[in-house]
Amino acid sequence: MPSLIVHDPNGRESRVALDARQDTVLGRDAMCQIVLAHPSISRRHAVVALREGAYEVEDLSTNGLFVNGKPVASHRLADGDTMVLGADTEHPIRFSTEDSRLEMTMTQSHYDFTTGALGDVKNLRKLIEINKAITTSLEMEEVFELLLEGILEIASGARAMILLKRDDGAMETVYEKNLERSGSSFAGKGISGSVVARVVESGEPVLINDVADNPDFEAQASIQALDLRSIVAIPLSYSQAYMRTADTSDTLMGVVYVDSRSARRRFKQDDLDLMLAFSAQGAISLENAKLHRDLQENYLELVMSLAGAVEIKDRYTRGHSELVSRYAVAIAERFGLSDREIEVIKRGGLLHDVGKIGIDEAILNKAGSLTDEEFDEIKKHTVYGAEILEPVAFLRGERDIALQHHEKMDGSGYPHGLAGEEICLAARIIAVCDVFEGITSHRPYRKPMKPERVVEVLEEEAGDKLDAEVVEIFLSIYEEAEFKKGEVARPHKRATAKASKKKARRKETKKKKATKKRAEKKSSAKKTSKKKGAGKDEAETTATKH
Repeated sequence: MPSLIVHDPNGRESRVALDARQDTVLGRDAMCQIVLAHPSISRRHAVVALREGAYEVEDLSTNGLFVNGKPVASHRLADGDTMVLGADTEHPIRFSTEDSRLEMTMTQSHYDFTTGALGDVKNLRKLIEINKAITTSLEMEEVFELLLEGILEIASGARAMILLKRDDGAMETVYEKNLERSGSSFAGKGISGSVVARVVESGEPVLINDVADNPDFEAQASIQALDLRSIVAIPLSYSQAYMRTADTSDTLMGVVYVDSRSARRRFKQDDLDLMLAFSAQGAISLENAKLHRDLQENYLELVMSLAGAVEIKDRYTRGHSELVSRYAVAIAERFGLSDREIEVIKRGGLLHDVGKIGIDEAILNKAGSLTDEEFDEIKKHTVYGAEILEPVAFLRGERDIALQHHEKMDGSGYPHGLAGEEICLAARIIAVCDVFEGITSHRPYRKPMKPERVVEVLEEEAGDKLDAEVVEIFLSIYEEAEFKKGEVARPHKRATAKASKKKARRKETKKKKATKKRAEKKSSAKKTSKKKGAGKDEAETTATKH
């Protein structure tokens, strides 16, 4: 896999693998993938990315990027190219296309790999192929899956598990892969605790070719209950570099456990050697994924703190984002979205107004009408929010919500005038909840709307300004909650009789309201909410003038 070879101030060399699926940013900012400390280097100085089948480096700075001694704006990289950022000539960065992962696996592990299995070209090729897949992921679940998939492919076992050591010292099974047929009694069952305990205590792998030949293990109740024939357990160890970063002296990360009930499939020394080689790289990938996850969580905590600061700053909208998030999750559940999509919407609801941290507090808390200039300033919070969330890839969904939640179905929204399905579904969901929460909250320029009027306004906005399907789903939730603000019905809760009657009455008058809506639009098209407190009201639609 292509990589960048970086030299630290002490002259030590480290290799950073390039991920084809995402850009690698170099600079002084702590959020960059490669952080460099020289004062001439910009916060985001350069980016390396895969473009049309080849890696290119692009200058993002004002201090210059030099490749092989020549200044460049962008450059297609070749093996051996040397880059210098700014004036940091003492620490050049070299681009390499060599795949050094197998070498890294061998040298970073303390096991001896001078065995027949690793001398087999076919096995080495398989090892490199699987390593290539596992080193490109920074997501824990994906690394777990790839690690066990590779282990079972290499050793042809029946079942494999990853156990990680908890803070209290106990071992916890975090991932399991079972190749036996669906419904097998083998799935979800326990493991040989004594085998795992031996690995934890000794820090060395355990290979049991045949349980029948090992009296110490044959008598174990778990082995007898599962009718196990062969077992391999391998320690996953932290690297010295990670231990320094995490400030820990405990070298054990966890254990990879593999077993088989087949007399024909008993593990040999060759299997152990291959699994050791692969598990060593697996441990490094898990380290990287854990560091990546910790970085994500730390940044998310920071952003959530900013979102909380916004609501302290704007006294009119305290608690607003939490309610928007709750309603949005209920709508997302009705849509049948995945857990991952719902989590993005939940966080997006909490973070959709985070950009208001960049808006003057005097404007946010102004009780009177806003000037055109002040209203234009308020609208910038969507762009500010997107910029705050931009640096972290895992917040891309939340970034789109922050940027697009004031776009309208007819293209009359901001900041980019998107229309219809150009607006992401998550932002369309947040927009409905944002309008509802705004018109049902107290503002200095008006009182909260009554439920009947709320329903009318949302129906009037449906289709032109708000997504009609999202509005319909939200109104069903509102009815099931008996029109009580803050009460959110669960996805399968049945509507009460009272709510059903109100829904029937609403349908009867829908045609009359549609006629009234057209007349009102003609007479008030040029009257916007910006003259009546717009910008502070989260609705920011024609609804705010009522």
